[in-house]
Amino acid sequence: MNTISDVIDLWMIVQRKWMYLESIFGNDDIKQQLPEEAKKFSKTDKAYSQIMSNTHSSPIVLNACVKADGGKRFDDIKNISNELDKC
Repeated sequence: MNTISDVIDLWMIVQRKWMYLESIFGNDDIKQQLPEEAKKFSKTDKAYSQIMSNTHSSPIVLNACVKADGGKRFDDIKNISNELDKC
């Protein structure tokens, strides 16, 4: 249960960061002005979108938070959080 709670807490933080940055990097002018950051965000966006897609197709909490990615869902979301911070 603690693992599920930790993953969900971090997931919500990542979601807020992603929503903020997605609105910025969704703008073509910003992509042209900040091409390196836009590439970093695009890569992170794909990883986050894949997790969201997998979770949508299998919305069982235990699978989504604990068993997914070979038990490394927390680490994957932590890495996404770190990458979003860099953007």
